Amino acid sequence: MDFRFFFASLFSAVMGFLAPITDFMTAAALLFAVNFIFGFLAGVVAHEGFKWKKAFTFFVHCFIFFGLITFIFMCGHFMHNREGAIQCVSVVCYAAIYIYGTNILRNLRFLVKNDTPLYKLVDYGYYVLSLKFCQNLPYWRDYMHKDTRNHGEVENNNTNTET
Repeated sequence: MDFRFFFASLFSAVMGFLAPITDFMTAAALLFAVNFIFGFLAGVVAHEGFKWKKAFTFFVHCFIFFGLITFIFMCGHFMHNREGAIQCVSVVCYAAIYIYGTNILRNLRFLVKNDTPLYKLVDYGYYVLSLKFCQNLPYWRDYMHKDTRNHGEVENNNTNTET
């Protein structure tokens, strides 16, 4: 048996199964590529240089993301709810667009010259997407404080298990 034929057939079957979400995967791949490019350029401008560990972590996160949306689609397919699964994949992709889009704008701020109209536009977009304006809302600082978890409940930092 020719293993190349087996793996080509297996790859074709998997790609055929995932055909309904290929547009989402393509959009996510483009989003990740733009994020990587702007992150790399921001590192060059900041004289950080290329860091393999940071790049490897980024690719692991991409792999996990694609695995997650594939898993969501597979669960919906086997539950006989493909449309719901596609909607769920769509929501996860929009969340990724928001999060990585904010990161792209943050990195783009380092690349654009200060006091230019483009910088002001990018800075305003970052301000809005990063919800900086919410810091003036009551309870926002309490919610975002690092010691609060579980919807504002303060965690007990004493992990003493002795009774």
